[in-house]
Amino acid sequence: MKRNKIAAFTAVVLAISLFAGCGKDTAVDTNTEEGNAGAESVSTEGSNGEGGMVSEENTLPIVEPGTLELTYAGADNWYTPASYSQNLEVWQEVEKRTGIKINWEVMPSDQYNAAMQTRIAAGSNLPDILAVPPLWNGDVVKYAEDGVILPLKDLIEQNAPNIMKMFEEYPIVRKVLTAPDGEIYNLAEVFVEGNEVAPKSLIIRKDWLDKLGLDIPETLDDWYSVMKAFKEQDPNGNGIADEIPFTLNDGSAYNYLASAFGLTAGTGEFYADEQGNVQYLYSSPEYKELITFLHKLYSEGLIDPQYSTNGDEAKVDAMVSKDLVGISVHFAGVDERWNKLVPGAEYVLVKPPVGPDGEQPKLVKRAPTGMQFALSKDCKDPVAAIRWIDYIWASDEGVILTHFGIEGKTFEYDENGRPKFTEWVTDNPDGLDAFSALRSLGAFPSLFDNQTKEFMSQSVTQKTLDACEALMPCIVEDFPSVIATADEADRLLFLQADMATYTKEMIQKFIMGTESLDNYDSFLKQLETMGLSEVLEIKQTQYDRYKQS
Repeated sequence: MKRNKIAAFTAVVLAISLFAGCGKDTAVDTNTEEGNAGAESVSTEGSNGEGGMVSEENTLPIVEPGTLELTYAGADNWYTPASYSQNLEVWQEVEKRTGIKINWEVMPSDQYNAAMQTRIAAGSNLPDILAVPPLWNGDVVKYAEDGVILPLKDLIEQNAPNIMKMFEEYPIVRKVLTAPDGEIYNLAEVFVEGNEVAPKSLIIRKDWLDKLGLDIPETLDDWYSVMKAFKEQDPNGNGIADEIPFTLNDGSAYNYLASAFGLTAGTGEFYADEQGNVQYLYSSPEYKELITFLHKLYSEGLIDPQYSTNGDEAKVDAMVSKDLVGISVHFAGVDERWNKLVPGAEYVLVKPPVGPDGEQPKLVKRAPTGMQFALSKDCKDPVAAIRWIDYIWASDEGVILTHFGIEGKTFEYDENGRPKFTEWVTDNPDGLDAFSALRSLGAFPSLFDNQTKEFMSQSVTQKTLDACEALMPCIVEDFPSVIATADEADRLLFLQADMATYTKEMIQKFIMGTESLDNYDSFLKQLETMGLSEVLEIKQTQYDRYKQS
């Protein structure tokens, strides 16, 4: 790779970000020449991480090729036919450039949590680098206090110039990753720029709407009428009433209808009201109204009866591929994958239902960071490991490689030095959508994802980008992800384990009708006896701490 290409690409991406109004608290722009600190070089003074501040310029390879192997454990590739354990092309190139061979201990995400938590409990033979279980909300401070994972702050400051530049340019990332004691115990997926391009919302079969002479639904009554029509009027044209009007890729995606009741579509179980008071979603009268409506949908066969077990992406994809699914919930770009699965399908991303008085719906914004990653106590070379992460996660060259893929195959540089996808990605010969095509080679990974705006905007069609732009006025910030203290983590784990199981079971029973909605108040009272008030107090403390930091 030539530095003039990186510099030119940097200038364009920076201009795009500034034009889009991305302030330091709302976007992570890793594509800066300074942030790269010599993208083709990632080295430090000395190999033990000692000796003061980070070197401003590093060199590749990180180690002499063939001298170091590190083990990574985490969720496998989101494109299931291509496991990272198959030595995928992108990671072959990463090894060639860094000198570090990665041994992959990967498995489906729904299996990983239990497997890794068992290993952590045993306390031995841990991988060098791991996704922190449970995925997306692991208790990193507790693991650190237990000596399972290593503190990273000094390692980063002394050995990771690209990560330091990211923190300096976009302090929201460092803020989210900093524990209450000021230490950093984990790094994470970064979605800040990706959120500017690819939100999550309801996705609907517009071709079915067109066939039945229906408009894109706006009000809750519209959504109900569309689901009824999808069930009763045979939009897939096979003469069988087999359509599934509404299915979900996870057990809580029905919350994307919550906007019709004045709540934020897609909100999690905790949120802060306008006064800054933390509230529990299921305690609100509006949520009971939503559950009542969902029960109506379920009783009339408008919700997939197996919705509660659809956490597996492949399961939903299989239903889509059989031309059965009318409405679901997912991120922008998945609509294009589904269109590839069904010839002639036109899945489109649309706004959630308008509010009770017709006001514009509110749609939750994805958190700035996601799945967490750490170095274990058994990491054989923490300095090399953090430098490897610095390269793949935060350097210009590394982010381009791990996301755009292989130059000459998946992308080329244009006259301005910007990476542009080839037709192999945009019109894949095997009929894969862009995400799947890239992931078949190991790009757009499930580990250390860093979704730049440039990458995400090229990964979807202009039609999808237009749909995303229409959603932007609806989007509001989510309840922040706050790192718990060890005491908070212990207490929340004790209180919420049973609460979470009980809540999930009861919500499903209310929706399916095996528990009468007349008992909803009794459900809330039981949550109180299980410690809901204390949980809210802890969440309030965390929220206040976050706002003051």
